[in-house]
Amino acid sequence: MKALIEKLTKDTTALALPTGRKVGSEGHAFVRDYLLRRCQELTLLPFKGDSLELPYQHSHPTKSQTQDFYNIVGVISGENRALSPILIGAHYDSVIDAPCADDNATSVAMTLAIAEHFTQVKPKQDLIIAFFDAEEPPFFYTSAMGSTRFYHDHCSEINFAAVIITDLIGHDLAVTDLIGESFIAKKLSHLSNTVFLLGSESHSSYPE
Repeated sequence: MKALIEKLTKDTTALALPTGRKVGSEGHAFVRDYLLRRCQELTLLPFKGDSLELPYQHSHPTKSQTQDFYNIVGVISGENRALSPILIGAHYDSVIDAPCADDNATSVAMTLAIAEHFTQVKPKQDLIIAFFDAEEPPFFYTSAMGSTRFYHDHCSEINFAAVIITDLIGHDLAVTDLIGESFIAKKLSHLSNTVFLLGSESHSSYPE
């Protein structure tokens, strides 16, 4: 456990730059290179072609120009490559010029830790490790988002067994900040033992 904590701390610290990693910034380029090096150290296989980078170009949502973006995607081969793969991903850009450790350096660090684990313990099916670019405004909810481009450009024929995308790990907004401590104490005392599954409004299999 100590070794894992040290690895998570090291990667989070390396990614949480004081000046941030907004798309197009020096911090963004540094983190992109850092992730490429880490994925190479973990001997991840390229998802497509001979590079871990999946570059794409897209028009800027608010400027009359085309911009370059870079998803970083690798694969850990499973015991049975005929099985549907599992995708684990996180975005690596920041929303402001600040460390943004909780959004989303911690998720990226955790994804790297998962990848390292499964390079040592072979998974049953292929594990796809993805780091998405351009997930924050002004790209959020546009077709320039890295996860959107990855899906539409590369995954139309893939039937994923599961997709796990993490964000805001370690965020400091408590439930009490939203609805008040007294209300939780009186009405929602069981809240700490509750698991929330989002997406049931859009997928019929989740409620069961």
